[in-house]
Amino acid sequence: MNAADLERSLALSLTWRKNELQQARFLAEESNENSRPYLCRAWTLVMYAHCDQYIKELSKSYLDYLKDNPRDSYDYWGIWQAFRAKELMLNASDGLVFDSVLRPRDNDKSQLIEAIAHKTVLESGSFKYERLRFTTNLVLQINFECVEYKGFCTTLKIKRDEIAHGEQSYINDVGDCIAWHGPTLSLLDDLTNAVLEIAA
Repeated sequence: MNAADLERSLALSLTWRKNELQQARFLAEESNENSRPYLCRAWTLVMYAHCDQYIKELSKSYLDYLKDNPRDSYDYWGIWQAFRAKELMLNASDGLVFDSVLRPRDNDKSQLIEAIAHKTVLESGSFKYERLRFTTNLVLQINFECVEYKGFCTTLKIKRDEIAHGEQSYINDVGDCIAWHGPTLSLLDDLTNAVLEIAA
């Protein structure tokens, strides 16, 4: 995968996600008083789901890119030891796998990336501010001002959890969702731009 492939992949993912977000907004804005609370709840879940899954997809794509394009400033060994070495040491039999934990710098960088891209690192947990901070600072190692999204991440997660857990949590005003809609689109775009910038 080269930088152009990475850009194309992310652009395709962003396009359908943005289209769905816009469709959710349109349906809520055009709805009548009876269906509006339901459609706003659905819109909220869609915003949360796209933030959650796009961050995971973007991370996987960028790590795939790193396999073919090693980055001098990326701390391969530190992140690998922090999130994969313990599990491998506790579960591996004596032999090559266990020895690779003791001497990580002998490993090919693409093998380290395979381990970093493991589902226990990328897919465990759901979208929240702390997860965003972990992903941008440690997994992606990009320049990203997470704190700018702290309030957005926190309030969106609270509302999403209430809805997803079947609580009687209503959103009656389209304006409440619009307050999350803009930051959702900005977060997806800003993450994409930061990754493409470091890839370039």
